[in-house]
Amino acid sequence: ETSSQSLVDRLRAIQRQPQANRRCADCTERGPTYICIDFQTLLCQTCSGIHREFGHRVKSISLSAWTEGEVKALEEGGNDRAAKLWLAKWSPQEFEEPQNSDEDRVRKFIKQKYKEKRWWSEHPPVASAAASVASGAAVAADAGVAASAGAAVAAPAARPASNTFADLLSSPMEEPPISAPVPVAGDLLGGDLLGGSDKAQPSSTSAAPAGDLLGGDLLGGSDEA
Repeated sequence: ETSSQSLVDRLRAIQRQPQANRRCADCTERGPTYICIDFQTLLCQTCSGIHREFGHRVKSISLSAWTEGEVKALEEGGNDRAAKLWLAKWSPQEFEEPQNSDEDRVRKFIKQKYKEKRWWSEHPPVASAAASVASGAAVAADAGVAASAGAAVAAPAARPASNTFADLLSSPMEEPPISAPVPVAGDLLGGDLLGGSDKAQPSSTSAAPAGDLLGGDLLGGSDEA
């Protein structure tokens, strides 16, 4: 026979997985600690009390005695599976999911959901209403990512012709070609005209006086002073 502790451990595993079991099946409260045997759902304390008002069987995960059959049934059930049946035709716009602090609204929600079967469907769609909304959001997000990627890969558009004064000012200016400097008379007499070196004289060297031109460079004399 399966030990009671082993059964509780299995119930706690159901409580953590899947995501829908981490919150109450009938309100927005997180961390449910009760189970409705009639619908195989996990409930908060407030909703468990209201279910008892309607005659539904409810047990505490940690304080009640459990059988192998009850735990196995819950492993095959859970909040998501129940929502696909009992909330198959439900939409948040029609009746927003209540908070457990508003017991009157929770009671009305549970009554319409289970007693009146207002949103019940024996042949539920593949995904529940909540799952469909999440799926639609995921598709939209994927489309946005794809569009961004496409924009990044696309070649940049050609720059339009400048039509305004501001465009002309913001357009890059082409640098004019740099022409060779015109030699001065001293360079012609001192070197370039007579076939001297093409090297430019250092900027720190002062211009040679007229006497040096007549005494040395012009007559082909020595370069030394």
